[in-house]
Amino acid sequence: MPAAPETKHLKLEVTNFGPIAEGTVELRPMTVFVGPSNTGKSYLAVLIYALNQFFGSFSGPVVTSRRPGQTSFHRPTNLRYLTNVALSVSEVDDLYRWVSMERFRTELTSQSASVSPPSELQKVVADLVGKVLDGIGRSREVLEEAIIRCFGTDEASGIVHYPKGGISGSPMRCAVVHMSDYGDTFQYEIEFSSDGTRVEMLKPTAVPVSIMQRLQSRSFFLSPEDTEDLRLFSANLQLAALSGIVLSRSVGPLGLYTHYLPADRATVMHSLQNLVRILILSGSGSSGPNESPMRIFTGVIGDFLDRLISIGSANMPQETDSLIAYRIEKDVLKGTIRIENNPVGFPSFLYRPNDWQRDLPLMNASSMVAELAPVVLYFRHVVQPGDTLIIEEPESHLHPEAQVEFTRLLAAAVKADIRIIITTHSEWVLEELANLVKLSELPPERREGIEGADLALSPDEVGAWLFEPNGKEGGSMVREIPLEEETGTFPSKFGLVSEALYNRWALITNRIERGE
Repeated sequence: MPAAPETKHLKLEVTNFGPIAEGTVELRPMTVFVGPSNTGKSYLAVLIYALNQFFGSFSGPVVTSRRPGQTSFHRPTNLRYLTNVALSVSEVDDLYRWVSMERFRTELTSQSASVSPPSELQKVVADLVGKVLDGIGRSREVLEEAIIRCFGTDEASGIVHYPKGGISGSPMRCAVVHMSDYGDTFQYEIEFSSDGTRVEMLKPTAVPVSIMQRLQSRSFFLSPEDTEDLRLFSANLQLAALSGIVLSRSVGPLGLYTHYLPADRATVMHSLQNLVRILILSGSGSSGPNESPMRIFTGVIGDFLDRLISIGSANMPQETDSLIAYRIEKDVLKGTIRIENNPVGFPSFLYRPNDWQRDLPLMNASSMVAELAPVVLYFRHVVQPGDTLIIEEPESHLHPEAQVEFTRLLAAAVKADIRIIITTHSEWVLEELANLVKLSELPPERREGIEGADLALSPDEVGAWLFEPNGKEGGSMVREIPLEEETGTFPSKFGLVSEALYNRWALITNRIERGE
């Protein structure tokens, strides 16, 4: 079976979305959102997370464990929405033959067989999968639930942007486009409005046969010994599973696991111990002994808190030899992060500086330590190669030198096949990313003595998008900012702030000298 092709970047196009009037981004291995506050950077990041909850829930049966001994991270499966296609007897037979393609080839050569040859059979199954995906609109309530939960709105249309002068505003539209090197292009269009939610697969009209050929070995439900009723049931289940796999592949990283580290992690970590204690004493947030009290929180904050509690639970995910977690501790924190279970079953998070003989409760550690502790824990216990990690404001509470070092470690995560999305206001982060991209132009043998020599990123691996206010029209516009050779950074307009500050200095100095 040929290796799966390397896919091109997924494009996400949005209009009338929260603070954003219009914008298009590509989800690259390192994706950066930059711009003034309240222009929609975090809003778009949360949308990506919500879309992952939606598309990822169709990608097949729940994985019971992602690592040996690790607590599973359950996502709801919604295959029931993909099993509503009425299959004819001949289509069921074709699906069985497709599953048993090798045996079917033998059958075909041993008889004059009036059945479809393999090439036609691939097309029949591809058309069936396309028919299932055409009906994805039936699952719009699943998407609405993900949007409402992640954004904390009363209804999905609450994320619609209302332009100045508009009475009710235009619907929020989102197009998800994914292209592969085989030339296959998938596009999903999503719309939220006061009239409801629409989800539609626009193209291709049929799933390319090349994809079905690559999925041949993924078939495992059907058996020719099944009874007629069981054959029909199994065929529907098989078709749903295949459709889920194709759907997952057609949305690229949105079909894989995505994790979200919200802003102001230091405040959360400083207050988490007291928060857990209050919730336990008050009896809030838990309807059973195995349910986290953090369920009273919604959206990315609730998921983040719940994940922290699960990391420190009795069924704590198995530690990995995470070089990234180790380097954050060694090069930035200058100490180690540890978890300790307490008698009531909820974890205590501890920090031990390198030159100390005892632990320091994280609630008493510096803001820098509290900010990076959950990042260490996620890399050590949660994030795996192939996953996406969204980090809001990774520069928070970090000295510029630490920001630069941490940026290099995010590049190391990309090298370890972890996709990174960040929102940032940091000039230092952008400049170091620019350095790592420029470094890729040097052959490895000529990088000796340069910091981060092993962390060069190609221009195709990094993308920076600027969120800018849209003036009189309201909302913000999102555009890609290319690496600028002359300044050695991604032009984020931080330089205009520095220039304005210098001009004020010059004006004040001039007036002092003139005695005004």
